[in-house]
Amino acid sequence: MIDTHPALTSPPIGHVYESAFNSLTVAMLLTAAGGFLDAFSYIGHGHVFANVMTGNLVLSAASSVNRDWTRVAPLLLPVFFYLVGAVTGEMLRSLAKKRMTANPQALALGIEIAVLAVIGGLPAGFPSLVIVPVISFLVAVRSCFFSHVEA
Repeated sequence: MIDTHPALTSPPIGHVYESAFNSLTVAMLLTAAGGFLDAFSYIGHGHVFANVMTGNLVLSAASSVNRDWTRVAPLLLPVFFYLVGAVTGEMLRSLAKKRMTANPQALALGIEIAVLAVIGGLPAGFPSLVIVPVISFLVAVRSCFFSHVEA
């Protein structure tokens, strides 16, 4: 008897089962990428996180207590863009479900990789106030498509 359980059969050409995107390996790779993006933004772009919004909220609260108002806006801008990205990601995920788009996770990752490649090619003096919020937006959109690990 041949077992035809969906997780054990090969997907049709051009399709990847959603469970492949929710594997522990993918979750670990995305976690590592998020850590790298935070290190990149924190060390190289003004001590602001691109992925960990709670860090930005804590730092903005500390800056507010110290009345360092020039520091608050650069910390809250990525939070705002993360929220916009989360709303956008949920809208895209809803559209993907309705239209039965093949591999919306791959599309989200592909767009993120392409934009990050462009960011990587920007000149050294490019404003961090643009780079970090864009990364925050991308991370939030991607998070909507990778919301759980395996079962």
